[in-house]
Amino acid sequence: MNTRFLKACNNEKVDTIPVWFMRQAGRYLNEYRKIREKYSIIEIIKNPEICVYVSILPVKKLNVDACILFSDLTTPLIFMDVEFDIVENEGPILLKTIENYKDISNLKNFDERKIYFVGETISILKQSLDVPIIGFIGGQFTFVSYLVEGKATRNFIKTKFLMLNETKIWHYLMEKITENLFMFAKYQIEKGVDALQIFDSWIYVLGSYEFENFVLPYLENLISKLKSFKVPIIYFSLGDLAIKFINKIDADVFSVDWRVDISQLFNIDKKFAIQGNLDPCVLLTSFENIKLRVEMLLNQIKNNKGYIFNCGHGILPQTPIENVKMLVEFVHQKGREIYGS
Repeated sequence: MNTRFLKACNNEKVDTIPVWFMRQAGRYLNEYRKIREKYSIIEIIKNPEICVYVSILPVKKLNVDACILFSDLTTPLIFMDVEFDIVENEGPILLKTIENYKDISNLKNFDERKIYFVGETISILKQSLDVPIIGFIGGQFTFVSYLVEGKATRNFIKTKFLMLNETKIWHYLMEKITENLFMFAKYQIEKGVDALQIFDSWIYVLGSYEFENFVLPYLENLISKLKSFKVPIIYFSLGDLAIKFINKIDADVFSVDWRVDISQLFNIDKKFAIQGNLDPCVLLTSFENIKLRVEMLLNQIKNNKGYIFNCGHGILPQTPIENVKMLVEFVHQKGREIYGS
């Protein structure tokens, strides 16, 4: 197996810089677009054969060093018996939102019988790939925001109101969601994923006080329980809020977006690997410009920490696949120069 991704996660010596991308299986691929003409995202997730095809597709086409399981942050809603749909260009839409204790009590707990197709997909991927498989879950705040808002939002008014004005309900909800997300992550690990990423995309809307008092304790608990399974845990968020609490977020890999100066992470005296953080919009430009931006990013790497190349968020649908292929080749080439391989 190509283990450079896992070695980088564990701060071990690698022959070159490992590369993978968030949303590496997505609409920039013609083959994926053809699949989406026939199947919805939820239908793909529930069909192991198709889900395996979609998950493996970018690994074969791009020569990346890890395969992320094709899924969605809202997949746990399936076993929680929450009705939802994933609408093109809008994201998840819930038919009913969470407002009170009764709504929370009605949320079903983890049941692997309702999510068996995820396990089947992972099992097939394990037999088909020679690169590690990354499973994932949403961070608690990000996941809860969908439950409370019912869809993607800009201001998170309902979520913040519940957090600040209905504090007991908020904590009850966070406790229940933390346990369900843990059980789903545990299930993926037991079925064979080699690493697990927590996507906490929306925490950037919070202030330090709100994050520290209403979110961080649950995040700490979740990561602590997951680390007992001895697979790398990656924590990803947008913005720089999490960096202020990096000493309390005990992830093995800290993944950041392009708005974060990644050089500051290399100067933190704590053992963790770093993942990121090219702006995905750069991939829409000329390859000369892409190489320039990649070199600027890689010049910040120091040998005392593991490093994994990724974009600061998912690959955009308009991205030419030729640019992504060349980017992978270029990062591998520069990585060999940096590490002397």
